[in-house]
Amino acid sequence: MYNNYVNKIGQNEFDIASLIRLKDSASSYYIEALNQLSNISARYLLVILANYLKLNIATYYIKRGED
Repeated sequence: MYNNYVNKIGQNEFDIASLIRLKDSASSYYIEALNQLSNISARYLLVILANYLKLNIATYYIKRGED
């Protein structure tokens, strides 16, 4: 999901609604992964958390640019 999101932005082939759906799906995945994998290496948890934050920050700026 994250790669799909990044590719759509990189190719400039997206509409805001589809990006929000991808972000919401990926966010749900990341939150669940953090919950289930909280006993694994901090390095892996940081990757999951970083991708979650990147999706939300990118979507914020894209939506802000639409206004």
